[in-house]
Amino acid sequence: MKRKYIFLWCASFLAAGIFFASFFEFSLFGGGLFLFLSLMGILSGRVFGKTGAVWVCGALFLCAAGAVRMEIAEEIWRQQSQYIVGSEGTFCGIVAEEPLVDKGEDGYARYLIDLRKIRYADGEEKSISGTVYLYDFAVENKYPVGTALEAEGKLRPLRLYKNPGKIDLEKRYESGHLLGRIYSKENNRIRPAGETGEYRVTRWAETMRERLAYFFASYMDPVRLPVLMTLLFGGHYSEIPKDIIHSFSVTGIIHILSVSGSHIALLFGFLYFLGKWLGLSMKVTVVPAVLLVLVYAAMSGFVPPVIRASLMGILAVIGVLLERGQWRGCSCGTPISFLISASSFPSARRQEYCFFMNRFGMRLPD
Repeated sequence: MKRKYIFLWCASFLAAGIFFASFFEFSLFGGGLFLFLSLMGILSGRVFGKTGAVWVCGALFLCAAGAVRMEIAEEIWRQQSQYIVGSEGTFCGIVAEEPLVDKGEDGYARYLIDLRKIRYADGEEKSISGTVYLYDFAVENKYPVGTALEAEGKLRPLRLYKNPGKIDLEKRYESGHLLGRIYSKENNRIRPAGETGEYRVTRWAETMRERLAYFFASYMDPVRLPVLMTLLFGGHYSEIPKDIIHSFSVTGIIHILSVSGSHIALLFGFLYFLGKWLGLSMKVTVVPAVLLVLVYAAMSGFVPPVIRASLMGILAVIGVLLERGQWRGCSCGTPISFLISASSFPSARRQEYCFFMNRFGMRLPD
């Protein structure tokens, strides 16, 4: 087993543990015990010089870690307030991300709300947990991230469509603790309740993107501005006219509307040549370059494609700097290991894993 692919092997065994956990039931105690025994096997193999035992116990440890990660995620989902689906009242929560805006004929703004409590018609209040999609049909009202909202309405269940072999929407919703949807067609049913100070990084990223859009607005027409912002940071797809989206699609270049490794490569390349022009060494240039990439990732929202591209770029640059090939090999395995650990529902991240498999000449079945 080549050491430079160690993180790729780690990701594979983590994914295997998650896969098998989907078919077999076990307790967290049993999973923890298996983790402990595997760890003891690794230590014993190291002490007695049994390299084969170390690799076998290490593989079993990672499989068990993936299964335990899956069970922890399932337990967290079970603790969400799923019983309130179908309830009617005033839902109180906090805007967790920038809204998805559709400016069509029946336009709406869809907010992701982190629920905190529900107030029933009789005045009873209950603390709740979970997230919901809140649909506001008054598009002109925009509530920033971190704003506390009170919304009157009924929490409707999510609609799940069968999509075999593609994406598991049920697990994707569960990973985001999403309970349902609230539709509010009357303006007075949604009321802001002040700023909370939560989600500060997301709020900062939203503010910075808005300032950049305002700066470019004086130089670009309203049609091209959303395209530019999408090219820079991803998102904003709903603000791009459908005919332009269609043009990107039929020409086969729609992938450039998503943040990818090319964005990170451009950042590193720009700072590299800037540092070279200023007479700075590679070691001095790498530090601000890595910091800039992390700031860019924060402004783009730390979504999985951004995390993947940022980690791969940072590790690849460190590998070039240290002139160690194993670091460049790790640049593929580390991001996928991180994504699997962060989200225990691999089917909800299938697009990300296909990217890595294609890099190694493999293809996941449709």
